[in-house]
Order: sequence, then structure tokens, then C-alpha cells
Amino acid sequence: MLNSLRSPGFASVAFTLALAFQSFGFDCMADPSFDRAFYDKWTHAPSGASPILSRRDTVYAGASWGLYVFFQGYTRDDSNKVNVAFSCKIVKPNGTLFYDTTGIKAVSGFIEKDTGVLLSGIVPIFSFSRKDMPGAYKIVVKAEDKIAKTKKSRETTVVLAKYPSISPSHFDDISLNIWVHSYCIEPDPGRAIAAFSYFIGSTMSNDNEIFWPVFYFFQCVFNDNPFLIDELVGKFPTSSQRLQEYIVFLLRSIQYDKGKSRTPIPDSLWMKFDKVAATGFYDPFTFACKVKSNKFLEFCFYSMGRYSIVRFLIDCLGLNTPAGQENFIRNCPAYSKECQTVLDKETTLEFYSNAVKILKKTYTKHPLVNAYCNYSYERGNLELNQKSALKEIILPSQK
Repeated sequence: MLNSLRSPGFASVAFTLALAFQSFGFDCMADPSFDRAFYDKWTHAPSGASPILSRRDTVYAGASWGLYVFFQGYTRDDSNKVNVAFSCKIVKPNGTLFYDTTGIKAVSGFIEKDTGVLLSGIVPIFSFSRKDMPGAYKIVVKAEDKIAKTKKSRETTVVLAKYPSISPSHFDDISLNIWVHSYCIEPDPGRAIAAFSYFIGSTMSNDNEIFWPVFYFFQCVFNDNPFLIDELVGKFPTSSQRLQEYIVFLLRSIQYDKGKSRTPIPDSLWMKFDKVAATGFYDPFTFACKVKSNKFLEFCFYSMGRYSIVRFLIDCLGLNTPAGQENFIRNCPAYSKECQTVLDKETTLEFYSNAVKILKKTYTKHPLVNAYCNYSYERGNLELNQKSALKEIILPSQK
């Protein structure tokens, strides 16, 4: 079922990085990916584990993608520090230059958790426009170990292709569920419009408990990928009446500027969602507080893969005491400015209970939850009751 969701040219690479290099000396490797959360995954991965990088060798005009550069075989100076840099050049299909930069400081200083492979702390982000020529773009990365005075070059390719024309019939309830819940591991915006269209037309969208978290997921996907909005608006005239309404609902919830659209949208339909536009697009923390349940955050984490959501849940583990409640309410504006004003003390125990259930359920099933829980337990500055609650989640699972 999962294989049917992958289009040609997309390669999901789960690998042990230490084995991916071809030489034993200083070496580098560069991989394009849509996964904006990968640096967090790498930074917080438990010792001895390599997170999965969803490599993408096909991208679309307007879709931002990052170039993740890895290094091995680097040396240390007398102070036990490393100093690695790289340059990056991208060449168009016709051989002319698209991008060129030098002197990117990838890793410099003492490495606390050294696995033998380093990921550059600087991740170049690229985006092609509709004016750029389609085809294969050659990426040349030249890495330098400034301490050993050694260099290494690697080449890879990314293909700029037309936006994929995928029919909503590509999905059923099961494959949509798989696509949504694997999105934080394998971000695939090329299927977002077909998935949104299928979901709105399915019976699942009539269930409020399913609709709101899934609709919020699509808000995040379209908000993070503005190029998708133009594609979605372009499909408005040929969409069913129901889908047209929900397209406008989505556009207004992310505060889309109608004046930018070349596709006419009836004023009467646009005005129908004035209240939605006034409310706007909430961050996941404020939304969870407003609906009085952080069960919503479980879905947000699956779909977005952001460590801040797991950190929020771990902070909720302190809510079972009055002191923990006061501390949480005092510090939660760090997640969202509105959290403090919409969360009352009466709901904090429910947040505590839900956070425990979510983390227990996902700790053994979801590698990102596992990684950050381990990281927080071993290194986090946790209150005693938080640490105790987290211990009950981690230790029984490790037996």
C-alpha cells in the first residue's frame, strides 16, 4: 500500500550514514530533501542511532528544499575541536550557473556527541521559480577539513519537474492515513492537493474528531509550501461545490490574499468565511489550548515532526502538581503568546493525563518521540515530577 504512494523519481533513503560513504579518509555526502525538521532529528537522536533522511531527487517550482551535507574522516586540533567548511555550486541543465557560494562554515568547535559522522550546521535552502528551465541540475559540493588541509568533492543531481498531476482517486482511507502519518518522515508536498481533495470528499471529513486535526494538518502543509496554494486555487473552477467551499475555507484560514489570485472566486463564497479570516491560522499550541485537549498535538507531531511539540508534551508532565501548573502557565508563552491567556488551571490535569497517554503510546512506535524523550530524560532540565513521569514512560519500554 505504501509503495503505491511513491511517484517515480522519489527515493526514500533509510541508511546508516557511516556505511554510506565510499572512502575511509575525509569525505562528504550531500542529499537534497524537503524535510525541514531533519536537523532537529539529527541533533536529538539517541546515541548510536541515525535518523531517516527522506532524500528527494525530484522537486517542483516554488517548493523549498534543503541540501544536507554530511562529513566523515575529519580531524581534531590540539584542543579536540573540528573545523569543516564547504562550498556549493548548482549548474543548470544547459551548463550555465544557477548558484555558487564558498566558505560555508559547516562545523566548527568541540563536538559533544561524536558518532564519526557530522551534519553541517548550515543547511542551504533552495527554491526554483516557474521561469527556471526544467531538467537535471548538477550539484557540486566541495568540502574542506581546515585542520588537516584536506579536501573532497562530491556531485549529486536534483531534477526540476512539472507539478505532478495526481488524481484524488490515487487515495483511499488507508493510503491517506499512511501518507499523513508518514509526512514528518517523508515530506511529500507533491501529493498534498490530491490528498486534500480526497479527504474533503470522503466520509471521514464528516467526523469532527477526524476533520479538525486533519484540516489543521493541511493548513500547516499549505502554509509551509506557498507554491501549493497557487496550484490549489488553479483547480477551484473545476472542483465540486463542496470542495470549492473547503478550498475557500482553507485559503481564508491561512489568510490568503484574494487579490493575488488570477482565478475568480465568487465574493459571496469568499465573504462566507469572513469569521475564519478574522480568527486566522493558529499555531498548534494555541489551538490545543483553545480546544482544551492536547490530544490534538499527537496528530500535529505526526504530521509536522517538530520537536517543539514533543517538548510541549513533556512540559505537560509537570501539570499534576500546583507548583507544576504555575510553572507551566508562566513558561508556556514560549510556545505561543496566546497559550497563557487561553489555558486555565481547570484543564491542566487533563493536559497532564493526555500527555502521559500520548507519550506512552508513541514512545515505542515513533522514532522521533523516542529520540526526544531519551534526550530530555538524560540531559533535560526537568522538574522532579516531570522526570518521574518520563521515567515511567521510558524504562518500562526498554525492558
